[in-house]
Amino acid sequence: MLTASLRRLWLRPERSTAALYALLLASALLSSSLLLSRPLRYRLLRVHQAQPASLLEWTVFQLQPKMYTGAHRVLFADQPSFDFLRVLEQPDFWINHSPARLARFETIRSDFLKAGQPQYLLMNSRYRDSELASVLEIRPSGSFLHIETWDAR
Repeated sequence: MLTASLRRLWLRPERSTAALYALLLASALLSSSLLLSRPLRYRLLRVHQAQPASLLEWTVFQLQPKMYTGAHRVLFADQPSFDFLRVLEQPDFWINHSPARLARFETIRSDFLKAGQPQYLLMNSRYRDSELASVLEIRPSGSFLHIETWDAR
């Protein structure tokens, strides 16, 4: 069936079909290259922790099927620290992808607003032999949350 579709596409291309096949090919190439490239795996982890280098980088990594994006553990804390990896043996949450989005879940968001003081989202993400740990500072401001990467400096 796929070969027949490709043959028809070759003989009489349709834009929407060509776009779909191009998207599938891009996703397959991205998945394959993640297995071979450690810098690319690190970029994937940064995107999932809300730290993409650019909008283009974020967009490209959205093509990656979410079931293949590694393991993400998160923990909420009152104090920021990078010495939380041992604590994450019993994380508050395991999340399939984009652990930074957890702070935007409505129930958690309302808890942050009620607390009235900064909270910290400690994240550890792994994909094969690559690992990234990050801390997000979540500050309530009226009815909004300001979420920024916490810097130890």
